[in-house]
Amino acid sequence: MFTSIRANPFLQRSGINWSFIWLRVIPLSFLTLVALIPVFYYIDDSRVDWLPLMALVLFIPRLLLMIRTLFVGIQNVQQDMIQGRWEPLILTGYPAPKIVRRKWVEVVLQTFPDQVLFSLPAIGLSMGISQFFVSTIYNCGQGQPNLPITPQIQIINSFFHSYCYNSDATYYAGRLHTLNPSLIVSVIGIMIIIAFTVFEVSLNASIGTLAAFSRFATKGLGIIYGVVIRFGLLVIVLLSIPFMEDYRQNTFICRNSYSMACSTYGQYFLSVFSGSLYRGYDTLQLTAMPLLDQGTLLAANIMRPSDTRLIRIDVYHFMYKAPRIDLVQNRYDNRRFVLRNLIAAAISTFFYWLLICYFLRRATRFAIVNHGASGYLEL
Repeated sequence: MFTSIRANPFLQRSGINWSFIWLRVIPLSFLTLVALIPVFYYIDDSRVDWLPLMALVLFIPRLLLMIRTLFVGIQNVQQDMIQGRWEPLILTGYPAPKIVRRKWVEVVLQTFPDQVLFSLPAIGLSMGISQFFVSTIYNCGQGQPNLPITPQIQIINSFFHSYCYNSDATYYAGRLHTLNPSLIVSVIGIMIIIAFTVFEVSLNASIGTLAAFSRFATKGLGIIYGVVIRFGLLVIVLLSIPFMEDYRQNTFICRNSYSMACSTYGQYFLSVFSGSLYRGYDTLQLTAMPLLDQGTLLAANIMRPSDTRLIRIDVYHFMYKAPRIDLVQNRYDNRRFVLRNLIAAAISTFFYWLLICYFLRRATRFAIVNHGASGYLEL
């Protein structure tokens, strides 16, 4: 379709860049409309099914861009070899680590603008998630209220317990149903998504560079090799989240039980530390998720609405035998910054850095062994 557009002489004379319109303007306009759904429709329990659909629409382009980044990394190295620029580069004695880093930087700079543009609409998903967790009637897995709960709500609160605000008690008073994140935390959420997009682009570029110098690239299988590595990391993260959730639930059961059966898993003797372990599992889950969603859920966790209004509660004073009016604040966790969020973001950044360094070192080794670049092999 795009070839016929370029070949049309009338469209060429019009000076319109149709490739830019079809591949960027139209998809970004559609993603922006999807991202604006929480602005016009508050995402509560009745609209919880919208969140997976929004995530699917917003993340499919990012998966395609991930594959494109791998392809660009492979193509850059292959073009040097096909056009005869690789042999002179080797003969000059240019060290392999610098060659690999230069190729990696070229891929990052070439693919970064599109990655940022297509990642920004995810802030709408973060806003919808923050609305849901602040208005849900389900008590974050701590105890089910006497109301019908859909399986979707149970699954979300079970697997994403770390992001829940424990706001059900104030929800019944009708105080949180229309609360939205403030402008400050929304800007912070955008910065978080952009920051993790930078890490994601850097990681994908390092994998693409690794695949470019591997033996699979010479056989035309470099893109398959890179995709297997990248999706393998995603599968590991997906499997680790249910594992951590099961272990967290076992810790919670043993923390509230005096049964000796918990000693089978070693939890009985660690019951005094169960509270710290419970928070530790939540922190690990917060750490793992950015490798999967590029900081979308972490941004939603920080974008929790802050409610400083006072609730009027009519109580009966037993001492004075008379009614009394109390004004209290909402007691749910609406802190703007939670320490475990900051710790999780720092650990996730460190994991990204370790993975990038590892793949670049492997790419350097492949460049020396497979393509005769100058350098020393490191264990």
